[in-house]
Amino acid sequence: MSDTVPPSHLNSENASVDLGLSKLRLLFRLVLFVCYTVAMLLWFGVERLIGSKNYGRIPHTYHRGLCRIFGLKVNCHGELFEGGAALYVANHISYVDIFVMGGVLPGFFIAKSEVAGWPVLGWLARCQNTLFFERKGGRAAEQIKVMQQHLHAGKSLILYPEGTSTAGEAVLPFKSSLFKAAELAEHQDHDDITVQAVT
Repeated sequence: MSDTVPPSHLNSENASVDLGLSKLRLLFRLVLFVCYTVAMLLWFGVERLIGSKNYGRIPHTYHRGLCRIFGLKVNCHGELFEGGAALYVANHISYVDIFVMGGVLPGFFIAKSEVAGWPVLGWLARCQNTLFFERKGGRAAEQIKVMQQHLHAGKSLILYPEGTSTAGEAVLPFKSSLFKAAELAEHQDHDDITVQAVT
């Protein structure tokens, strides 16, 4: 008479195998992330050192690669404005937003100044030409001027106007000062600066 293994024991073994495989996949993706990031930073540094105009596209390529590494499938609906500089406005739910929007939207991120001091993430943000905006009003005029210069040069910006991440269930009040650059740029250039919402 052969012995049979109770179903509960089989289920626990399967769960252990699945957990082990999940950890291996995560480890593999983390190693791939580190190697990919180092390679992209070297490419970015060389392009910037030789004065190539292509280095501005590298962060876009980097984010698209991150989506592939972490298995993110991005489906886009609607038409993206490509007729000049634009201010792309979106709500911020998680760090995955950075990968997805950075890989789709041709622009530079605007982030709170605290991000610049974060380990690793702050350094990566600086390498991607992120504009850091202080919440205190003392430097608002100077920072708005920098945003204007980007828009005047035809460089689009990506903005999270709520100023923080949320669960996405409600919309927080917008930081109106962050829209000031687009408003002033319109008055100076006499051309419309398109503000496009992204969800």
